[in-house]
Amino acid sequence: GSLNVVDALAQSCDIFFYKLGGGYEETHFEGLGIDRLVKWATNFGLGDPTGIDIPGEVTVPVFTPKRKRELYQESWTTGDTYIMSIGQGFLTVTPLQMANVMAAVANNGTIYRPQLIHHISDAEGHVVRPFEPEVLRQLPVDDAIWPIVQEGLEKAVSAGTAPLAQIEGVRVAGKTGTAEYCDDLAIKTGLCPVPTGQTLPTHAWFLAYAPVEEPEIVVVAWVYGGGEGSTVAVPIAHDVLDFYFKRAAEESGVRSEE
Repeated sequence: GSLNVVDALAQSCDIFFYKLGGGYEETHFEGLGIDRLVKWATNFGLGDPTGIDIPGEVTVPVFTPKRKRELYQESWTTGDTYIMSIGQGFLTVTPLQMANVMAAVANNGTIYRPQLIHHISDAEGHVVRPFEPEVLRQLPVDDAIWPIVQEGLEKAVSAGTAPLAQIEGVRVAGKTGTAEYCDDLAIKTGLCPVPTGQTLPTHAWFLAYAPVEEPEIVVVAWVYGGGEGSTVAVPIAHDVLDFYFKRAAEESGVRSEE
């Protein structure tokens, strides 16, 4: 049946996002189109290094019709737009980039530079150099949009594709992903190309943040060739979140006693 964007996020409905991105001729719905998909993917930081404070970060530019023509001598098709609309096809991302994307959704549109060091202390425990968060940009998104997306992501955990991410007493938001792939290793091991009628192998993804009302943590679980994100990646993120909030509760209890 018909879904709105909240339920489409909660149920991870490919068809909804195919139509949203690529349009649907039968209803004369134009869709966002590839140019706007590229624009917003780039705004969220896909295609560019995050700038994390260690060397060696690798990324791939967001694909465009021009890039496809240059690399493959082929025209961009509506099918390419459909597939890119669900995060597959020519779109290549890293788990760190997607952690930044989820953090921006959680905090209403601020893109930060990821950092590994919180502060440097001397031998006596005095902070000699703090590392303050660095804002890269604020996304130009209407304030009314964020609560809608956040509602869909929370519903994915409470009543959608990621119930295994639920943490007692903590409101968790998240998004599952199951991304088809075919790389050199998959070809070597016989996973792809696949015979007609069979599906490609898949990476398992899950992105989450919590607590919804005042986010503290973002978790990205990515399993190479893991299969379904909902069954493989979600439990991993659950264990990370469970550990984090149990530790926070224990530390809070110690402070209260003190």
